[in-house]
Amino acid sequence: MIRRLVVAVVLLCAAGGALWVAVGPRTFGWHQRLTVTVATPAGEVSGSSVTEVVVKSLPKTLPDAGVVDAELRGEAVVVEVAPGKYLFALLKDGLGWADAAYDKGQVGSVFEENMRFIEDQSGQPAVPLPRAGWPLMVTFEDVADPKTVRLVDPDNLAATFGPGVELRAVTLEVTGDPVTEGRVEQVLGWLGAYATNHRRLNGKRCVACPVASEALADLIGAGDFKIFGR
Repeated sequence: MIRRLVVAVVLLCAAGGALWVAVGPRTFGWHQRLTVTVATPAGEVSGSSVTEVVVKSLPKTLPDAGVVDAELRGEAVVVEVAPGKYLFALLKDGLGWADAAYDKGQVGSVFEENMRFIEDQSGQPAVPLPRAGWPLMVTFEDVADPKTVRLVDPDNLAATFGPGVELRAVTLEVTGDPVTEGRVEQVLGWLGAYATNHRRLNGKRCVACPVASEALADLIGAGDFKIFGR
């Protein structure tokens, strides 16, 4: 299932700060490569993944309101920090990575200008993703057991992976490269079955259902690691 965000735009548009009145449907889109680089005692290691963002502006539904329909497709970043020990940067908030990474102040605050500005960054060097925009990061005590998922503090990787391990960089690049597919599932062999059955990592099938638990395995599902289907 493709992650979709539908928001009403009234006085503040999703990518800017000014009133945007849709005059008709428009579609914008780009491929974005997220790269995570980690320093280890054995040297730097990194992982990256290319995801696709498609943003559609729909006709206005109120005199001063528009609607934005945004979709994300792709998979999480996986970094093998040490043999058999993996760091995953999840897809949560992936729709907003490019908006966070690129300073669009010089092009104004109109929605369409901001979208075109991001599209125009294709082929340009990667830029740092601000700390506030970093994705949720997790690991597994046992990659064969989804229930062993654990939250990782990106500011203290040593607490999870041992002395000498630290996060060096999280960068974003707009690219013409194809969407990455298959890398995460090479590590998490159970992921395909969980995605097909809409399971949370606790093994329970759950589609848009409320969860009272604070356990990480109860809160995240296969869609945080892999979003395909279009």
